[in-house]
Amino acid sequence: MLYAPSDFISTNVPAENGGCGAPHFRPAAGGEPVLTWGLECALCEDFLRRTDSRWSPTLLDVPLTYDQQKAKDAAEKSGKMDRERQLAESLIALAPLGQLPEALARLLSPLLAASPAAIQGQVVCPSGHAQATGQKFCGDCGAAMHGTVAAAGLPSAQKDAPAGNGRPRRLRDARADELQALARQHGLEHTGTRPDLIARLSGAGVTSNDLARLTPVAA
Repeated sequence: MLYAPSDFISTNVPAENGGCGAPHFRPAAGGEPVLTWGLECALCEDFLRRTDSRWSPTLLDVPLTYDQQKAKDAAEKSGKMDRERQLAESLIALAPLGQLPEALARLLSPLLAASPAAIQGQVVCPSGHAQATGQKFCGDCGAAMHGTVAAAGLPSAQKDAPAGNGRPRRLRDARADELQALARQHGLEHTGTRPDLIARLSGAGVTSNDLARLTPVAA
């Protein structure tokens, strides 16, 4: 027995080609052609098996029609998009845990373009200041970011780990008195505006980690 694609209505193998010479039609049920048609004609089967790859001895290998292939491709694409969306949503839900491992971030990099908030990783600026992904300029020194991935790992209980979202405050988020205290701590001039202090501290290599280790200054 050979099975035909669902858009085949009939076949006829002439006797001179080894067939029976009689036409074979797809059976109908209730006035409509049946979906599965298995041809049972030894003479015609032998010729079709040798000359027409669209006929198959198994149902699983019957070629899809053009419309069926398009529907299958659309379903697979939709399923892939759904899986990617679900994965991105899962990663966003994990964001409170902090930075995910670098290896995982690289593995899922194709998703980052579509879902930049999915992975809360870090990059470092040319001066070595760690910053959250998606920033164009360093929050500590103002340098343009080049997207270098910082060493990553799941957050652990560290002595200097700040409360809240697990990331140290940046220098530009510090109060003026905190910046002045940092300047004095590092032997720098502690007068001037906040931008002056930030620039002075950044130029001396002071980072957000130093701010995290600063003894709290009374507000």
